[in-house]
Parts: sequence; C-alpha cells; structure tokens
Amino acid sequence: MKPVERLRVIEPDIDEGPPKQERSPRVRLWFLPVSGGLLTALVVGDVGGAATGLAVAAVLRFAATAQSTAAERRRRHRESIGLPLALDIAAACLSAGAPLPHALTAAAAVATGKLGTRLQQTARTLRLGGNVTDAFEPLNGITGAERVASAVRRSHHTGAALAEGLSDVASRLREEQVDAVTAAAQRAGVWLVLPLCLCFLPAFMLAGLVPVVLSIFDSVLTVH
Repeated sequence: MKPVERLRVIEPDIDEGPPKQERSPRVRLWFLPVSGGLLTALVVGDVGGAATGLAVAAVLRFAATAQSTAAERRRRHRESIGLPLALDIAAACLSAGAPLPHALTAAAAVATGKLGTRLQQTARTLRLGGNVTDAFEPLNGITGAERVASAVRRSHHTGAALAEGLSDVASRLREEQVDAVTAAAQRAGVWLVLPLCLCFLPAFMLAGLVPVVLSIFDSVLTVH
C-alpha cells in the first residue's frame, strides 16, 4: 500500500438515530425572560405587576444574551487553541503526498470540539470541487482561519509549498497564543494588586498625611 493511501481517512457512516429536538438559540434566549416576566406579573398583579414583569424580563434577557455571548467566545477560543495542532497534522499529510481534502480530514480526526466538524465540512467542500472561500467559510470566527485560507489561495495561484505555509501559520499562531496568555497573566497581576491599593492608600492618607496637614494648620492658626 502506498503511503498516500494510508493517509486517506475514511469518514465513518455512523447511524446516530433520529436527530434530537433542540430549541434554537433564539428560543433559548427568549424562553427564560418571557417565562420569568409572565410569572412575576402574575404573582405581583395589577399594573405594578406588569411593569415589574417587563423589568424582570428585560434583566433576564440581558443576562441570557451576555451568557450566550460569553459561551460563544469561550468556544471560539478553544477552537482557536486547537487549530495549530490541526495545521501541523495537515502539513505532515501534505508533505507525505496526500491531497488537501484528505489532509484536512486527518486533521479533523484529532481536533477537539466543533473544530473537527468544521474541518470536515471544509474538506468535504474541497473534495466536491468548491472554491477556497466557500470551503473555509465554516472556519469563520476562528483566529487564524483567514490565514489558512490565504495560504491555500497562494499555493493555488503561485505554486508555493502549502505544507510549509501551514506550518508557518501554525508557528505564528502558537507565538500569538503565548503572547496573549502572558498579557492576560500580567493583567491579572495588576487586578490582584488593585484591591490592596484601594485598601492601603486611604489608610496611608489617614494615618500619614492627615496628621501632618492638621499639625501644619494648627501651627498656622497658633501663629496668627
């Protein structure tokens, strides 16, 4: 068997049964606020109950939106962290002679979370003859995905080695991730020191500066 044939990953046809009925994101964002607002209005009653119910619904809607945005940001961050490893796998497959769709499929097999599914969609689109823009659309929002798409376009137009380009993108992404973690740690140190400053600075003002200022004023008043 040729090395390239061994690198081809066959997508398993798994029967997962009937799809689960899940609420859409819009329904989940509105279900709790509307339910909480109606329940509050019924408990309080009258016009005041309606106003209170609207206020409760607005607060719950804001909290649900903030939670959904934070969860989406964390998910995208996890996918961005896993992208360099997936690019290394794809670059290794390309160096061994595998075509790009099969290299992305192999990378998807080791990717965690939704990143693997997105890479599978990209590989499937490329295998069916789709253009690079449409193929990499599922990766939109992941840090570094636009660089991968640019490397693929550059390889198609100029004949540049795509494996080397993907490895370079993975290296740069790792460096940026290290810099981001270092900056976050430095910001955390500042925020940890801030409460101490807020506690000790007023105490220093009261214990150190105020007596000095009062003594100066006392001396001035005594002279006059």
